[in-house]
Amino acid sequence: MGLDTVEFLLYAEKEFNIKISDEEAGEIYTIGQFSRLCHSKLQLNQGSSIDEEQVFLKLKQILHKHFLSADTEIKREHLIVKDLGLE
Repeated sequence: MGLDTVEFLLYAEKEFNIKISDEEAGEIYTIGQFSRLCHSKLQLNQGSSIDEEQVFLKLKQILHKHFLSADTEIKREHLIVKDLGLE
């Protein structure tokens, strides 16, 4: 996992006030998987009413703000373990 990917995970942890273990991070391959993980942690830890689509949109905002140009298309199936190459 590259530095950009680690930073992305840290931004998401801060944004959602959640913790992601190294083991969980090692099992994340796509933006969609990460979105579902964040959503499930929000539900378990905080009983949040935010839905998974809102989590996905927030993750896209984080990516656009810190790593990618605003016009870069981000899909759920895009890989994040390629250091945000979004393949």
